[in-house]
Amino acid sequence: VDFHEWLRLFGFVPLDKTGFSLWFSVWQRQSHRTATENNILPNDYYLSPLMTFTAGSVAGIVSRSCTAPLERLKVLAQLRGSSIGVDLLPRRWGIMSGLNAMIRDGGFFSLFRGNLTNCLKVGPQGGIQWIVFENLKQFLG
Repeated sequence: VDFHEWLRLFGFVPLDKTGFSLWFSVWQRQSHRTATENNILPNDYYLSPLMTFTAGSVAGIVSRSCTAPLERLKVLAQLRGSSIGVDLLPRRWGIMSGLNAMIRDGGFFSLFRGNLTNCLKVGPQGGIQWIVFENLKQFLG
């Protein structure tokens, strides 16, 4: 792909000469590096099952922790008006007002209340999923 073809395809980019030429030169160097180095891992590349398990566990825990406030908000919305009597959320609420109500009630860390249990469940699950995925990839590929 030469510069003029690339310009025709990405003509919606602002035409600030300095920024545009810099952006294109970075893209051109990156595409050349990618094409010449062939970013495929060698066949003898091996990651131990312990490292695979650890990577999968950490990924699962991080993803679950990022969504923990919304998960807790969902549970509070489901329990609202039940016999348990959880009325933390205002009468008319949205996502932001629900999160603000949780912060007012118990501080910032109340957004993550109950997250440890989820992490203890998701950590091993993510690790096992990655080990199975890597083994199947080697077996089938």
